[in-house]
Amino acid sequence: MIVGWILFFLIFGIIGLYSTNIQILREVALGSIVLGIGCIGMLRVAIEMHEHHRKD
Repeated sequence: MIVGWILFFLIFGIIGLYSTNIQILREVALGSIVLGIGCIGMLRVAIEMHEHHRKD
């Protein structure tokens, strides 16, 4: 589910960045890409926390 949202933000941002010449939409698309990259980092941290606190 989270991976789907990340892919949505990244794909939406890349398509929006290269398909429009309107400056406001380009900034929104760039923000979407940054949000997707930030979500990747948060997902990575959550996975590492889960692995660290797992009881074996």
